[in-house]
Amino acid sequence: MGETKIKFWKAAGKANSVYLLGSMHLTDGSIYPLDSKIENAFINSQNLAVEANINQLSEEDNNYILEKSRISGDLTIKDYISEKTFEIYEKTYKDLKIDEHGVTEYNYMHLMPFSAWQYLTFLSASMEFSDSSETEDSESTNTNEKIKEITQLGIDMYFLKKAVEINKNIVEIEGVVSQIDSMLSFSKELHEELLLNALNYVRGVSGCDSENGGETPIFVKLLDSMKNGDDNLISDAVNFFDENTDSVWSEFKDKMFIQRNKFMAEKIAEYLENTENGDYFVVVGAGHFIGETGIIKLLAKMGYNVEQVN
Repeated sequence: MGETKIKFWKAAGKANSVYLLGSMHLTDGSIYPLDSKIENAFINSQNLAVEANINQLSEEDNNYILEKSRISGDLTIKDYISEKTFEIYEKTYKDLKIDEHGVTEYNYMHLMPFSAWQYLTFLSASMEFSDSSETEDSESTNTNEKIKEITQLGIDMYFLKKAVEINKNIVEIEGVVSQIDSMLSFSKELHEELLLNALNYVRGVSGCDSENGGETPIFVKLLDSMKNGDDNLISDAVNFFDENTDSVWSEFKDKMFIQRNKFMAEKIAEYLENTENGDYFVVVGAGHFIGETGIIKLLAKMGYNVEQVN
Protein backbone atom coordinates (compact mmCIF):
# COMPACT_ATOMS: atom_id res chain seq x y z
CA MET A 1 0.00 0.00 0.00
CA GLY A 2 1.31 3.46 -0.92
CA GLU A 3 1.73 6.51 1.24
CA THR A 4 -1.43 8.36 2.25
CA LYS A 5 -1.67 12.04 1.35
CA ILE A 6 -3.00 13.83 4.41
CA LYS A 7 -2.91 17.60 4.03
CA PHE A 8 -0.38 19.45 6.14
CA TRP A 9 0.99 22.97 6.31
CA LYS A 10 4.15 24.89 7.13
CA ALA A 11 4.15 28.24 8.91
CA ALA A 12 7.26 30.42 8.78
CA GLY A 13 8.46 32.06 11.99
CA LYS A 14 11.25 34.52 12.79
CA ALA A 15 13.90 31.84 13.03
CA ASN A 16 12.04 28.56 12.71
CA SER A 17 9.19 26.68 11.07
CA VAL A 18 6.04 25.13 12.52
CA TYR A 19 4.50 22.18 10.68
CA LEU A 20 0.76 21.69 11.11
CA LEU A 21 -0.90 18.29 10.71
CA GLY A 22 -4.56 17.44 11.20
CA SER A 23 -5.18 14.33 13.27
CA MET A 24 -7.93 11.78 13.28
CA HIS A 25 -7.84 10.61 16.88
CA LEU A 26 -9.32 7.18 16.07
CA THR A 27 -8.21 5.04 13.10
CA ASP A 28 -7.93 1.40 12.09
CA GLY A 29 -4.28 1.79 11.08
CA SER A 30 -4.98 1.80 7.34
CA ILE A 31 -3.87 5.44 7.13
CA TYR A 32 -0.23 4.38 7.47
CA PRO A 33 2.34 4.77 6.01
CA LEU A 34 2.05 8.54 5.91
CA ASP A 35 3.46 10.82 3.24
CA SER A 36 7.28 10.80 3.51
CA LYS A 37 7.20 14.63 3.57
CA ILE A 38 5.19 14.44 6.80
CA GLU A 39 7.54 11.89 8.33
CA ASN A 40 10.60 13.94 7.36
CA ALA A 41 9.11 17.13 8.80
CA PHE A 42 8.52 15.30 12.08
CA ILE A 43 12.04 13.84 12.21
CA ASN A 44 13.64 17.21 11.45
CA SER A 45 11.59 19.12 14.05
CA GLN A 46 12.97 19.53 17.54
CA ASN A 47 9.54 19.57 19.22
CA LEU A 48 6.24 17.73 18.97
CA ALA A 49 3.16 19.72 20.08
CA VAL A 50 -0.15 17.93 20.72
CA GLU A 51 -3.49 18.86 22.25
CA ALA A 52 -2.82 16.67 25.29
CA ASN A 53 -0.10 14.15 26.06
CA ILE A 54 -2.36 11.38 27.36
CA ASN A 55 0.57 8.95 27.47
CA GLN A 56 2.15 10.85 30.34
CA LEU A 57 -0.68 11.90 32.61
CA SER A 58 0.20 12.85 36.17
CA GLU A 59 -1.51 11.27 39.15
CA GLU A 60 -3.29 14.58 39.63
CA ASP A 61 -4.54 14.51 36.03
CA ASN A 62 -5.80 10.92 36.38
CA ASN A 63 -7.62 11.77 39.60
CA TYR A 64 -9.21 14.79 37.94
CA ILE A 65 -10.41 12.68 35.00
CA LEU A 66 -11.99 10.11 37.33
CA GLU A 67 -13.58 12.77 39.51
CA LYS A 68 -15.11 14.75 36.66
CA SER A 69 -16.14 11.92 34.33
CA ARG A 70 -17.99 9.81 36.88
CA ILE A 71 -21.02 10.42 39.10
CA SER A 72 -20.50 9.59 42.75
CA GLY A 73 -22.91 8.94 45.59
CA ASP A 74 -26.56 8.00 45.15
CA LEU A 75 -27.05 9.93 41.89
CA THR A 76 -26.84 8.35 38.41
CA ILE A 77 -26.92 9.68 34.86
CA LYS A 78 -30.72 9.49 35.13
CA ASP A 79 -30.54 12.58 37.35
CA TYR A 80 -28.72 14.57 34.63
CA ILE A 81 -30.77 13.80 31.50
CA SER A 82 -34.42 13.66 30.45
CA GLU A 83 -36.54 10.59 31.07
CA LYS A 84 -36.85 9.98 27.33
CA THR A 85 -33.09 10.06 26.75
CA PHE A 86 -32.50 7.87 29.79
CA GLU A 87 -34.90 5.24 28.46
CA ILE A 88 -32.85 5.03 25.25
CA TYR A 89 -29.60 5.06 27.25
CA GLU A 90 -30.76 2.19 29.47
CA LYS A 91 -32.14 0.20 26.53
CA THR A 92 -28.88 0.63 24.61
CA TYR A 93 -26.91 -1.03 27.42
CA LYS A 94 -29.12 -4.10 27.17
CA ASP A 95 -29.52 -4.17 23.37
CA LEU A 96 -25.79 -3.84 22.68
CA LYS A 97 -24.92 -6.23 25.55
CA ILE A 98 -22.35 -3.75 26.78
CA ASP A 99 -21.88 -5.79 29.96
CA GLU A 100 -20.19 -8.49 27.83
CA HIS A 101 -17.50 -6.01 26.82
CA GLY A 102 -16.12 -5.05 30.20
CA VAL A 103 -18.41 -2.16 31.20
CA THR A 104 -20.58 -2.97 34.20
CA GLU A 105 -24.08 -1.57 34.46
CA TYR A 106 -23.01 0.35 37.57
CA ASN A 107 -20.16 2.10 35.73
CA TYR A 108 -22.38 2.75 32.69
CA MET A 109 -25.05 4.37 34.86
CA HIS A 110 -22.49 6.50 36.70
CA LEU A 111 -20.89 8.15 33.67
CA MET A 112 -21.34 11.90 33.41
CA PRO A 113 -23.26 12.82 30.22
CA PHE A 114 -20.15 14.13 28.41
CA SER A 115 -18.25 10.96 29.34
CA ALA A 116 -21.14 8.76 28.16
CA TRP A 117 -21.20 10.72 24.88
CA GLN A 118 -17.48 10.09 24.41
CA TYR A 119 -17.75 6.40 25.28
CA LEU A 120 -20.62 5.81 22.84
CA THR A 121 -18.75 7.72 20.11
CA PHE A 122 -15.69 5.52 20.62
CA LEU A 123 -17.94 2.46 20.65
CA SER A 124 -19.46 3.46 17.29
CA ALA A 125 -16.00 3.94 15.78
CA SER A 126 -14.83 0.55 17.07
CA MET A 127 -17.86 -1.11 15.46
CA GLU A 128 -17.32 0.67 12.14
CA PHE A 129 -13.64 -0.19 11.95
CA SER A 130 -14.34 -3.80 12.96
CA ASP A 131 -16.93 -4.09 10.18
CA SER A 132 -14.54 -2.61 7.63
CA SER A 133 -11.56 -4.73 8.76
CA GLU A 134 -10.47 -7.67 6.67
CA THR A 135 -8.70 -9.41 9.54
CA GLU A 136 -10.14 -12.75 10.58
CA ASP A 137 -10.14 -12.04 14.31
CA SER A 138 -11.77 -8.61 14.17
CA GLU A 139 -15.13 -9.92 15.44
CA SER A 140 -13.56 -11.75 18.40
CA THR A 141 -11.83 -8.64 19.73
CA ASN A 142 -13.29 -7.38 23.00
CA THR A 143 -14.93 -3.98 22.42
CA ASN A 144 -12.90 -2.25 25.12
CA GLU A 145 -9.71 -3.70 23.62
CA LYS A 146 -10.85 -2.52 20.18
CA ILE A 147 -11.47 1.01 21.51
CA LYS A 148 -7.98 1.04 23.00
CA GLU A 149 -6.55 -0.25 19.73
CA ILE A 150 -8.16 2.39 17.50
CA THR A 151 -7.10 5.08 19.97
CA GLN A 152 -3.50 3.89 19.92
CA LEU A 153 -3.65 3.98 16.10
CA GLY A 154 -4.76 7.63 16.08
CA ILE A 155 -2.42 10.04 14.31
CA ASP A 156 -1.54 12.01 17.44
CA MET A 157 -0.78 8.81 19.36
CA TYR A 158 1.34 7.58 16.46
CA PHE A 159 3.62 10.62 16.72
CA LEU A 160 3.60 10.63 20.52
CA LYS A 161 5.00 7.10 20.54
CA LYS A 162 7.61 7.98 17.92
CA ALA A 163 8.64 11.08 19.86
CA VAL A 164 9.23 9.01 22.99
CA GLU A 165 11.29 6.47 21.02
CA ILE A 166 13.69 9.12 19.71
CA ASN A 167 13.58 11.33 22.84
CA LYS A 168 11.97 14.30 21.08
CA ASN A 169 10.67 17.14 23.24
CA ILE A 170 6.88 16.95 23.70
CA VAL A 171 4.74 19.98 24.59
CA GLU A 172 1.03 20.17 25.34
CA ILE A 173 -1.05 22.90 23.74
CA GLU A 174 -4.08 22.44 25.99
CA GLY A 175 -3.78 19.47 28.35
CA VAL A 176 -6.46 17.02 29.41
CA VAL A 177 -7.69 19.13 32.35
CA SER A 178 -8.38 22.08 30.05
CA GLN A 179 -10.24 19.82 27.61
CA ILE A 180 -12.42 18.32 30.34
CA ASP A 181 -13.17 21.77 31.74
CA SER A 182 -14.27 22.86 28.27
CA MET A 183 -16.75 19.96 28.03
CA LEU A 184 -17.96 20.52 31.60
CA SER A 185 -18.87 24.08 30.58
CA PHE A 186 -21.42 22.77 28.07
CA SER A 187 -25.01 23.60 28.89
CA LYS A 188 -27.36 20.83 30.08
CA GLU A 189 -29.17 21.09 26.73
CA LEU A 190 -25.98 20.56 24.76
CA HIS A 191 -24.91 17.59 26.91
CA GLU A 192 -28.30 16.01 26.28
CA GLU A 193 -28.27 16.66 22.52
CA LEU A 194 -24.76 15.21 22.14
CA LEU A 195 -25.67 12.12 24.13
CA LEU A 196 -28.93 11.58 22.25
CA ASN A 197 -27.14 11.89 18.91
CA ALA A 198 -24.48 9.40 20.04
CA LEU A 199 -27.15 6.96 21.21
CA ASN A 200 -29.08 7.14 17.94
CA TYR A 201 -25.88 6.75 15.94
CA VAL A 202 -24.49 3.74 17.83
CA ARG A 203 -27.88 2.04 17.65
CA GLY A 204 -27.91 2.56 13.89
CA VAL A 205 -24.32 1.32 13.43
CA SER A 206 -24.95 -1.75 15.58
CA GLY A 207 -28.17 -2.58 13.71
CA CYS A 208 -30.17 -2.93 16.95
CA ASP A 209 -32.57 -0.14 16.01
CA SER A 210 -34.47 -0.38 12.74
CA GLU A 211 -35.46 3.28 12.97
CA ASN A 212 -31.81 4.34 12.91
CA GLY A 213 -30.50 1.52 10.75
CA GLY A 214 -28.31 2.06 7.72
CA GLU A 215 -26.26 4.84 9.27
CA THR A 216 -23.50 6.14 7.03
CA PRO A 217 -20.18 4.83 8.45
CA ILE A 218 -18.87 8.33 9.09
CA PHE A 219 -15.58 7.32 10.76
CA VAL A 220 -14.62 5.05 7.87
CA LYS A 221 -15.60 7.71 5.33
CA LEU A 222 -13.65 10.41 7.17
CA LEU A 223 -10.58 8.21 7.30
CA ASP A 224 -10.81 7.34 3.61
CA SER A 225 -11.15 11.00 2.65
CA MET A 226 -8.16 11.99 4.79
CA LYS A 227 -6.02 9.31 3.15
CA ASN A 228 -6.62 11.02 -0.19
CA GLY A 229 -5.96 14.55 1.05
CA ASP A 230 -9.66 15.42 0.80
CA ASP A 231 -10.97 17.54 3.66
CA ASN A 232 -14.46 18.12 2.22
CA LEU A 233 -16.15 15.78 4.72
CA ILE A 234 -14.42 17.51 7.62
CA SER A 235 -15.43 20.88 6.17
CA ASP A 236 -19.03 19.68 5.86
CA ALA A 237 -19.01 18.60 9.51
CA VAL A 238 -17.68 21.98 10.67
CA ASN A 239 -20.02 23.90 8.33
CA PHE A 240 -22.98 21.98 9.77
CA PHE A 241 -22.77 24.17 12.86
CA ASP A 242 -22.94 27.33 10.73
CA GLU A 243 -25.95 26.07 8.80
CA ASN A 244 -27.79 24.93 11.96
CA THR A 245 -28.02 28.10 13.98
CA ASP A 246 -29.91 26.45 16.82
CA SER A 247 -28.38 27.78 20.05
CA VAL A 248 -27.22 24.32 21.12
CA TRP A 249 -25.08 23.81 18.04
CA SER A 250 -23.88 27.41 18.10
CA GLU A 251 -22.67 26.75 21.63
CA PHE A 252 -20.94 23.56 20.52
CA LYS A 253 -19.08 25.27 17.71
CA ASP A 254 -18.09 28.16 19.96
CA LYS A 255 -16.74 25.99 22.77
CA MET A 256 -15.39 23.04 20.79
CA PHE A 257 -13.93 24.96 17.86
CA ILE A 258 -13.90 28.78 17.93
CA GLN A 259 -12.54 29.26 21.46
CA ARG A 260 -10.11 26.35 21.24
CA ASN A 261 -8.92 27.31 17.75
CA LYS A 262 -8.12 30.81 18.98
CA PHE A 263 -6.19 29.45 21.95
CA MET A 264 -4.28 26.96 19.78
CA ALA A 265 -3.41 29.60 17.18
CA GLU A 266 -2.06 31.87 19.92
CA LYS A 267 0.09 29.03 21.27
CA ILE A 268 1.39 28.26 17.77
CA ALA A 269 2.20 31.96 17.35
CA GLU A 270 4.31 31.68 20.50
CA TYR A 271 6.22 28.81 18.91
CA LEU A 272 6.75 30.91 15.79
CA GLU A 273 8.11 33.79 17.83
CA ASN A 274 10.50 31.52 19.72
CA THR A 275 14.05 31.89 18.38
CA GLU A 276 15.72 29.30 20.61
CA ASN A 277 13.81 26.01 20.59
CA GLY A 278 13.92 25.10 16.90
CA ASP A 279 11.11 23.78 14.71
CA TYR A 280 7.76 22.47 15.96
CA PHE A 281 5.62 19.67 14.55
CA VAL A 282 2.02 20.32 15.64
CA VAL A 283 -0.66 17.61 15.58
CA VAL A 284 -4.24 18.55 16.53
CA GLY A 285 -7.68 17.41 15.40
CA ALA A 286 -8.16 18.02 11.67
CA GLY A 287 -11.36 20.01 12.21
CA HIS A 288 -9.43 22.76 14.01
CA PHE A 289 -7.70 23.82 10.78
CA ILE A 290 -10.86 24.27 8.72
CA GLY A 291 -12.77 27.43 7.79
CA GLU A 292 -12.65 31.11 8.60
CA THR A 293 -12.29 30.44 12.33
CA GLY A 294 -9.77 27.62 11.80
CA ILE A 295 -6.12 27.76 12.83
CA ILE A 296 -4.79 28.26 9.28
CA LYS A 297 -6.90 31.39 8.69
CA LEU A 298 -6.20 32.71 12.18
CA LEU A 299 -2.44 32.42 11.71
CA ALA A 300 -2.70 34.15 8.34
CA LYS A 301 -4.67 36.99 9.96
CA MET A 302 -1.86 37.32 12.51
CA GLY A 303 0.50 37.95 9.61
CA TYR A 304 2.20 34.57 9.37
CA ASN A 305 2.95 32.94 6.04
CA VAL A 306 1.26 29.54 5.99
CA GLU A 307 1.51 27.27 2.98
CA GLN A 308 0.29 23.77 2.24
CA VAL A 309 3.29 21.45 1.92
CA ASN A 310 1.85 18.48 0.08
